[in-house]
Amino acid sequence: MRTKTCKHSLADQEYIDSVSTRVVMDFRSSIYQEAYITANAHVFLDHDWIDIDALRRFVQRARDPLPSDLSTPSSLSSPAPVKIEDDASTTCLSTAPTSTSVKTRALKEGDREVLEILSDSDSDSDEFPAAIGTDFADSSSLPASSDPGPIETDSDDGHTSSDEFDVGSGLQKSDTIWQDAQISSQVRIGPIRITKEVTVQRLEYLSEIPSIYPIPKIPTGFVLDLNDPKFEIKDKKSGILHTVDALIKNKDNDRWRGNTGVGDTKVLVTFEPGQPPILCRRSRLKCKGAFVCERVDPRLLKVEHRDLDPASRDAVFAAQRQTRREEGTTAERRAAELIQVIRDQRCCAQDSRGLKCTGVPILKQKKETSRGGNFWVACSGWRKDFKENHRTWSMPFDVDENIFIKTFSGQALAPDESKDTPPCSAIVHPTTGLRQQHCAHTHIVQGHLVTSFIVNRPCDASRTIYVPLDPTIRKALIIHGGDPHSHPMPALTKVSFELKESYRKCIKSVGTVGATVTKVDNAPSTQLHFNGKSPGEFAPALQSNQAKRKLVREVKQEEYPAGLGPAGAFQLFWNDMQKPIDERYIHRLISMPDGGTMILTCLAALMRLLDDTGVTSFETDTTFRRVAGDFNEWEVVIFLKALQRAVTIARAYVNGASAKFFERLFDEFRSLKVELTGKPLAFKRFVKGGNLLAMNSDMEAVQVLGAARSIMKTNDSEYSNIADDTPAEEVASEFIKLCLTHGKRAVLDFKSLVSEQDFNRLMDFVYIDSAEKLQEFSEFVRSLGVKKIQDWWDHKEMSPWILPCMIKSQSRMSAEDWDNTPATTNTGEAQHHWTNLQTGVKQLLVEAMESGRKLDERVAREIKTSIESGVLINPHNESFHRRGRNATRQATTIRKARESRELGDERAGLALEIEAEKQARKESAATTKSGGSRTVVVSSSSSGRVKTKTIAAPEPVISQPVTSASANLLASTPSPALDLTSTMSLAFPSTGPLGFPVAADAQLPTVDWQMPAFSAAPDSHLNSQVFDYHSTLDPVASASQIGNFDASDVDLWRWLDQFNATPSDDSSSTGPQFYPPFETNYMEADPGFNSAPSSPPNSFPRLPPIPASSPPPPTATPFPAPVHNPVAVPTVSKKRKTRDEVDPRNIIHSSRARKIPRRADEN
Repeated sequence: MRTKTCKHSLADQEYIDSVSTRVVMDFRSSIYQEAYITANAHVFLDHDWIDIDALRRFVQRARDPLPSDLSTPSSLSSPAPVKIEDDASTTCLSTAPTSTSVKTRALKEGDREVLEILSDSDSDSDEFPAAIGTDFADSSSLPASSDPGPIETDSDDGHTSSDEFDVGSGLQKSDTIWQDAQISSQVRIGPIRITKEVTVQRLEYLSEIPSIYPIPKIPTGFVLDLNDPKFEIKDKKSGILHTVDALIKNKDNDRWRGNTGVGDTKVLVTFEPGQPPILCRRSRLKCKGAFVCERVDPRLLKVEHRDLDPASRDAVFAAQRQTRREEGTTAERRAAELIQVIRDQRCCAQDSRGLKCTGVPILKQKKETSRGGNFWVACSGWRKDFKENHRTWSMPFDVDENIFIKTFSGQALAPDESKDTPPCSAIVHPTTGLRQQHCAHTHIVQGHLVTSFIVNRPCDASRTIYVPLDPTIRKALIIHGGDPHSHPMPALTKVSFELKESYRKCIKSVGTVGATVTKVDNAPSTQLHFNGKSPGEFAPALQSNQAKRKLVREVKQEEYPAGLGPAGAFQLFWNDMQKPIDERYIHRLISMPDGGTMILTCLAALMRLLDDTGVTSFETDTTFRRVAGDFNEWEVVIFLKALQRAVTIARAYVNGASAKFFERLFDEFRSLKVELTGKPLAFKRFVKGGNLLAMNSDMEAVQVLGAARSIMKTNDSEYSNIADDTPAEEVASEFIKLCLTHGKRAVLDFKSLVSEQDFNRLMDFVYIDSAEKLQEFSEFVRSLGVKKIQDWWDHKEMSPWILPCMIKSQSRMSAEDWDNTPATTNTGEAQHHWTNLQTGVKQLLVEAMESGRKLDERVAREIKTSIESGVLINPHNESFHRRGRNATRQATTIRKARESRELGDERAGLALEIEAEKQARKESAATTKSGGSRTVVVSSSSSGRVKTKTIAAPEPVISQPVTSASANLLASTPSPALDLTSTMSLAFPSTGPLGFPVAADAQLPTVDWQMPAFSAAPDSHLNSQVFDYHSTLDPVASASQIGNFDASDVDLWRWLDQFNATPSDDSSSTGPQFYPPFETNYMEADPGFNSAPSSPPNSFPRLPPIPASSPPPPTATPFPAPVHNPVAVPTVSKKRKTRDEVDPRNIIHSSRARKIPRRADEN
């Protein structure tokens, strides 16, 4: 049995044995927390944990303590240097009183012995330390390298326990309102001595790092406990753990300058009353102040920033929002802003020698006006031998050219100060500082455009950070000086190490490959990491997409040091080459002599599917969306009938497009097939026992010819009877089928060039079943006489392989093999789309390859699971289901085509009616005696296109005078030529402005033609009354006035009010005229009434009775309707069709049809 070797020498082991167990236990307790000792008891089973030198010092101090009064030290061979504490940065704080009797204590600092001057409250006990950690001199002076293990730990992971930082009782909740939502603090009220020179009245304890700190008037110290593992953040380049003060400075949004205190004197600092002091370095810092525009509003800077009151910062934010609102609001500001942009941008052109252009912007005049402008800005470096890539600027439409030219030439924008901009609000964040040299806002001063610089406004604030020398003690104490900040509180835009690390974890949780800010922000894992909040809600600094994009880019660079382009792809290829062949994904990376590159990837498990007996064909196609840059993705897709799913069995990333390039690609694909499966790529037409019948492709010529040349290399001429020297153009039709969808796609462009019948025949060219019909089709195309169509067909007809690979009757494949393979590449196209959904699009080359790897590995696992479990990914994807869905799609296509045709026919009919309407309007305009015309908008579109039509002014219709037969009745005899139906059609006109269609089955009531009318007027003379055609009264039911008009006749006014008619005293007429309103929304002029034959007064029916004087009930129509008693208005027939269809009853006197207005109750 092998025994464990002790690390101590024999003499050291004898010394340890001579020390009592009690002393050893006290020594252990002075170094380790009790929780750590309990959790790691196995560490202390032997003596290997003991640092012998530290134990000797511990025992020596316990047995021979130094005397407390060493003013005349006789025991020292030479005078020890006296350590004088200088803490000038905190002289404004209250200091502890000192005694006239000077007390000292001897300490060891390295190889030197130092005397520390003690204050009255300091003690130098000679007693042996009885409690854990009461003597700091031993434990803190141990070098980190000599520590036997993690210092002050209480858990298995070795992290420092927060138990030591348990400040115990006497704490209360602090009233400090921190700007970080997740931060709160506890406070201990003093006075509390921190060092011999510094005393504070308050100590606040925090376990998080704030984004900004207050400077209280009451001397306050801030103690930060950073023992949490999340603060163990290492530098990404060196791998060194960031110090506590580095983390504090990094997150602080105020900017400080100063040293780290490494070269300064050290000081003992009390972090908690009753606990031993800790030897610390001091990082003394001064605030860098504010960085502002030199023309900033001084009121924004007149602040004293002590507490974390955001009022001053909010005032800055409000001023900045107002500045943004006012930008570009005047012509002068827009012109000035454009000039600023031109001045800031530099020409990036390089000449043939690689030298950058040194030209400056110059104003040039255009040869002719375009886009509303006559000038443009060019680069003076342009020459005939140096023309490319020079910077130019066009004149935006919202910039006044005259003002721009004046300003560009150095003249004033305005003659006075009326156009000057108000004081600026630009305050640059301290982290940016003077790296931004100019203010981004436009400044107009005394009418001139000026450039404003960013300047520094100093601040007198200061602070000291006390950091333990022992790196395992992850705590710090911050004490500020007495002077407050003299600038507003900055925005919390700084992304600290801590926030960066948190967001990096979110990125890695989502997956580095294909990661974007949007994906990371929306991922459930991100919400979980930030306690249900978005990154911007958790920390304002993470509101910036620019900062998050930078982090995403950094994480990708860390994972792929060689980059995400071709160099990174080569590194991935090299890494895969170290794996066994069955575990490789990237198998080929080949550079062609012409500069083309191909990277062939696949999994062996997926490649073996090509040998499945149910796989009789595969599809190849290039897709362009998934990869950004020069490379495209080439996919090989099969439909695996055994599991009823499409599978991409191989991918290639290519940047070449020649027949030779694709020939090499197919050669490598065939070679890889043999490597991974041990079987060749075998087509039934060329090799005996081949399982493949066809390869489906689009009409990309280089791919078809490249594949034909490569597959021909597998030809067994004795078996296939195909000579080995057969041209690729002829070989293609032996095994390649072109997609019918791609073949028809070009025909769609001809739809507007030919009739529908001819277009349908063009679309059906792929179904030609004989050479004779093919010849007939060629003659048909020539008979069309359309050059565009003829060019298209000549291209197909002259190619030796397009028609034979697309039309079954022309192919060299057998009819059975043709029918047993797909006619389209829809499976491959669908697979392109599916892959894009799974991986994303526009990815860099390495990202596309890695996301493809993850997807293919997942598919391989799913296929294995389906084979083992019998559960399919889509159980409703059997052949029966697919055929049913195809039939449904075809039926839907036919239905939509039929509806489209019907709609086209309807539109054609409406077009004819419109033409008839136009002609009728012309005739109406010719017969119009007075009035003009007006144009109205009949339709508009989102693009701003507007269709209008001209409406002629209506011609007034003058009714014939009516003779009074008595004082109470108007005698009238119906015309014998009018029967009841025709009379009713006039009494209830469907063509009138308020007419309604009469149902064919409506029961018309009997009409009493003896109707009471007006009371007889004193004057028996009846004046002719003029009614506008668009009266709410039908022309056959227009009323005539009896006698002179009396304005006091209330009943008459009420009667007129029912028809919304207005009486007017026309001097040219002997009586008043009634003009109802002109409602163009509901009616149009109908010349049919102008051509109606005149009839004597007695040929018209009697007028309807005058209704009672009481006001009529409200109607649903937007205008009053006439009352025809005792006949009621019939209802609308339910057999009525759409509004756009023509009702034959709208046609009167053989005139044009007019659309029936909708009733209010038809909604």
